[in-house]
Amino acid sequence: MHTTEIKLEKAVHKGEERLLLKFEYNNALIALVKQLPGAQWSKTLNAWHVADTKNN
Repeated sequence: MHTTEIKLEKAVHKGEERLLLKFEYNNALIALVKQLPGAQWSKTLNAWHVADTKNN
């Protein structure tokens, strides 16, 4: 079984508190991340990110 490491980092992007999801390119994982509410790719941060809220 192959495992993928996902690093979580807090950041402020475009004035909003965001939670970055950093991992090596993986099509299956990207498909899952895209299903997260509000998930977006940032070319600037080179990472996927979602709102940093109590629910996350």
